[in-house]
Amino acid sequence: MALIKSGNFGAIESLVSSRIRLPAGLMPIISVDPHFEINKTDVLKILPDLNKQLTPLSDYLHARLKSVLKPSVTDEEDYERLFDQLELLLSMIFLRTRMDQGKSSTWTIPGRWTWKDLYGEGDGPADILLEGIAREQRQWKPVIGGFLGGDIERVNELVGPLNMFYQAHKRIR
Repeated sequence: MALIKSGNFGAIESLVSSRIRLPAGLMPIISVDPHFEINKTDVLKILPDLNKQLTPLSDYLHARLKSVLKPSVTDEEDYERLFDQLELLLSMIFLRTRMDQGKSSTWTIPGRWTWKDLYGEGDGPADILLEGIAREQRQWKPVIGGFLGGDIERVNELVGPLNMFYQAHKRIR
């Protein structure tokens, strides 16, 4: 979130592209869908009330990081915006990584952003992000800050798949 505030969007991708050893070999950290992995364990049984949430891991991290990041954010609205933006950017990097590996572009990491357009009025975090990309293109702050190598074409290739994922998950709530 601090990288977003400082405009260093390229560093986010660098961090999550670090490779870790998995049963399938060395893979970028972002290759692992944390929501899928956590649902395969008993962790949700241990953490009270998380098994009742639509996005339990996101909700847990959202609550835990708030106090840690308090000095870096101006208010609750700033924290929400930064958290949503980070989740969306990570979801885009996950999707981009899958596409670059020749895998399906129909799935990405779900987060709180998937259900935040509560009334279907097009004002959720994903709507705002997608509108920003369409309107600003090469002037979109993450592109200027080096997100996906500062390549708007790579970003634009994600718009359709990200929006399809978002629309499908919006209907689930």
